[in-house]
Amino acid sequence: MSPRGIRLLVIEALKNKTDAGNRVYSPRDWPTTADMYPVILVQTPIDIKSSLGRNTSPVYHPITTVRFTGRLRALDDETEDNGAEKAEEALDQLRERVERAVINSYELTRVIQKFQRVRSTIDVDAGGEGHTVQLLMELDIE
Repeated sequence: MSPRGIRLLVIEALKNKTDAGNRVYSPRDWPTTADMYPVILVQTPIDIKSSLGRNTSPVYHPITTVRFTGRLRALDDETEDNGAEKAEEALDQLRERVERAVINSYELTRVIQKFQRVRSTIDVDAGGEGHTVQLLMELDIE
């Protein structure tokens, strides 16, 4: 299956399965605003094909990397400075729901071999009003 086909199945698997609701986009310009949050942006930036032998017709072992960028924002409570904590908790929940939605997608799992690897990182930024956090998750699909 092509990277585009995988990306489209992943987008469908994510819609209305996380706090982002139907705000799952690809392709789109990456700048986002607070009124869009939470939002998930999906790309397939890496496609690796390893040869399976010395044949005249090339046969490959393909691996497509799907990259998820999840963004959200949380504000401090009026009586507590807890916006960063709330944002990171919400991001952990988003990470878990993204992984679960994609891995449990019947439409996706029936056309792939396996999910090879999941990598994720988070970033918390208090540079503006509230705490903006970003999840960067990559899922290698064979």
